[in-house]
Amino acid sequence: MRLRELLAYSCIGSIVLACVLIWFHPATGDFEPDNPYWNGLKDFVSGYDIVVIKSLRDIPEGEGVVLFEIPYRPYETWELEVLFGFLQGGGTLVLMDDYGYGNEILSYLGLDVRFGGTPLLDPLFNYKNKWFPRITNISDTPITSGVGTLILNHATALVNTSDVEVLAWSSRISFLDLDGDLTWDRGEPIGPLPVLACMRVGKGMLIIVSDPSIVINSMINMEDNSVLISNIIGMNSVVLFDASHIPETPLSKAKSDLRYAVGVVSSPTISPLLCATLIIFFLRKLWLKGD
Repeated sequence: MRLRELLAYSCIGSIVLACVLIWFHPATGDFEPDNPYWNGLKDFVSGYDIVVIKSLRDIPEGEGVVLFEIPYRPYETWELEVLFGFLQGGGTLVLMDDYGYGNEILSYLGLDVRFGGTPLLDPLFNYKNKWFPRITNISDTPITSGVGTLILNHATALVNTSDVEVLAWSSRISFLDLDGDLTWDRGEPIGPLPVLACMRVGKGMLIIVSDPSIVINSMINMEDNSVLISNIIGMNSVVLFDASHIPETPLSKAKSDLRYAVGVVSSPTISPLLCATLIIFFLRKLWLKGD
């Protein structure tokens, strides 16, 4: 075998090996549905038979549908229109945010309520440190039925909540750390601060949670976090998770590109041409070898 052929085959083999490793390597990004590690949503998605959608165009209309939205990437106008129409048509939108783009949605809906966007800290009533507030001040509603305690993880709080029904608050010791010095200073909002709220929008229901981390693998079974999720899901027959607005990592981008490439190659138009090309290539090699 000539050196040029050896290099060509080595290059092809390396590409194939890289594709195989990317294809089978578990996802590792925050909030990725197939990520089995502490920061992923595999337990959430598989445990509740959730359908993962890659675009908001895939949302079905009508009542009995709940959509979980973690808005860590900005929205285009048409996406905001889809979410508004989804609520108007009777869907349930669970908006879970802390430092992302959730306020874009709230603003488009014409609401006053906002995500605070700064850390909610509780130096006394917490799970293991001030970044994990323990929420026990919870209203008795169908959404919160059986929920005695929630554990948050690097959450924020809701502000301007006059137009929503608040369902849960942090403790009186908690505060929003506006300047990032990890201590309360005069002028910083102090508890109790809203962390869970809901309101009717058209025929639908908007549920606002100030921490998307309650559904990650390491948090969903903490205290009554899973009870809250079960209550929300139990009201609906179709459960969706929008994966188009979670953070994108180099690995997730590579997986997405590889899936697209596989889809193109396996299409009815391309696959016969590819097979024919490979057959011609190998027949030519055999012919030349015979000569």
